[in-house]
Amino acid sequence: MTVVRHALTPALRKATLAAAERTADAWGASQVPPYPPLAGSPPGHLRVLARQVARSQPLCNLSIRSNGMRRPLVDADGTRTAIQLPEGSWWDWDVIAWDSGQLRLAADHDLTYHHGLELIFGDPIFVSCPSGFRDPAFRSPSPDELLKVTRQFGGVPPIVVAFEAEAGGQEPVSCLIAAERLDIVQETVLRYWREDADPDQRFAPWVTPPGQ
Repeated sequence: MTVVRHALTPALRKATLAAAERTADAWGASQVPPYPPLAGSPPGHLRVLARQVARSQPLCNLSIRSNGMRRPLVDADGTRTAIQLPEGSWWDWDVIAWDSGQLRLAADHDLTYHHGLELIFGDPIFVSCPSGFRDPAFRSPSPDELLKVTRQFGGVPPIVVAFEAEAGGQEPVSCLIAAERLDIVQETVLRYWREDADPDQRFAPWVTPPGQ
């Protein structure tokens, strides 16, 4: 199992706050559209989960480490960058768990019997994405998206992930997730019960032994 965790240095924390202030000053409060805390999502989307984040809350978990190399989710000047996934055929995606404490996305080339990658968002603040999608193109969050969550929740969210994905419609859907933490776990998780599985084999949350 490979677990990728996230951490933020004091310099990056200071740069992130400064970048958010510059963005807010450039736009001005009068130009910010009203985004209600529980805005509706497009059809087929998950509902938006809104929770106030205090500006004084320490920022953390803003970098990704993979294969011994550290790839920050924010540059030295505070600019947010796109998330980078481990190498693999991560074509099919779905939501396998979601509540106020965690949003868990799973991916693989085919989700019929197993998945090999999980994105675990701890304490999700804002979620707007389909419950199932394909071929996500992760990118840096736009200034509008950063300003949206910053204005709406009163501070800079530690994790902001943006991407476009195919969800069965004629056009890709834009997705945005903000959270306190992000762990990337690369491990085979079975979606069906196997009696002969190893003791440490993980199963999807809905898989139980026969008769239970």
